[in-house]
Amino acid sequence: MNLNSILVAVQKSLSRELIFVGGSGGGFAALNFARNFSGACSVLAWNPQTDIYEYSERFVKAFLKSRFGFAHASLAKPNWKDFCKIRTEGRISTDVLEAKTMTSPRRLIYLQNKTDWHRESHLAPLWKQISEAPIVDGTNKIDANHLVVVDKFAEGHAPPSPKLIASILRQLQDPTKNAENIALVESVEA
Repeated sequence: MNLNSILVAVQKSLSRELIFVGGSGGGFAALNFARNFSGACSVLAWNPQTDIYEYSERFVKAFLKSRFGFAHASLAKPNWKDFCKIRTEGRISTDVLEAKTMTSPRRLIYLQNKTDWHRESHLAPLWKQISEAPIVDGTNKIDANHLVVVDKFAEGHAPPSPKLIASILRQLQDPTKNAENIALVESVEA
């Protein structure tokens, strides 16, 4: 039995939609899992990576060396990314760069800090799978349940405040709410 089967069983037994949540690398995991989840789910991600190979070179190379045994010489090549991608393809998901990442979950709220380098390196390539229009500051709406919001939630790659995350999660627990009706403000209850 795989993780998807276990979570579908949990979801069905609770009669509740699952919410996948995470920021940065955890945002990658939330997006990656939700795009192939066979049950009902929503996603809240902030400043996520969308392509592992576009993360910090030092950490990517360390991961490839430890997980797949790539030699230092292979990782020192000018085309090391292409070399490794060919050899890891089909073995692990290294990117979520496809339209269904944004539209497979029933609801998606993707928060992106305006000043985070992930905006251009990670969000822009994913957004191009959905639209030819550039990503803009403010709300970028795919439809009423799939939103990408670019704003000053925090500086650089820092996460939004815990109060904002808790407020959004509390609202996502209401299955009747569309993503566009979820207030992106900190709640006094959080």
